[in-house]
Amino acid sequence: MLLSHPDIAEAAVVGVPDEVKGQIPMGLYVIKKDSQRENQSINIEKELGSMVRDQIGPVAAFRQIVRVNGLPKTRSGKTARKSISDLAAGKTIKIPPTIEDPTVYGNIRKGL
Repeated sequence: MLLSHPDIAEAAVVGVPDEVKGQIPMGLYVIKKDSQRENQSINIEKELGSMVRDQIGPVAAFRQIVRVNGLPKTRSGKTARKSISDLAAGKTIKIPPTIEDPTVYGNIRKGL
């Protein structure tokens, strides 16, 4: 759903711990390099939150949206959501050897 936004190149949604609900969704996104709105992260995040509420409903509780430089992908192109979720939960993660660019975890950690 996040990928339907015209300025988003990549996106992932993972569950993160919440004291009240147990787990809530958190979205991470990478903006397109040629986007005219590269410096408008706050506006894009509001738009993404509105898109989710409009299409799924307010029960989605989609309020945590973070812009990152890249997502951890395996050589086959799959996003390593489990390691992102563990990182968001404060767990120690072991970066799988199949991740193409392990440096993206540092940027995700900053965003969290």
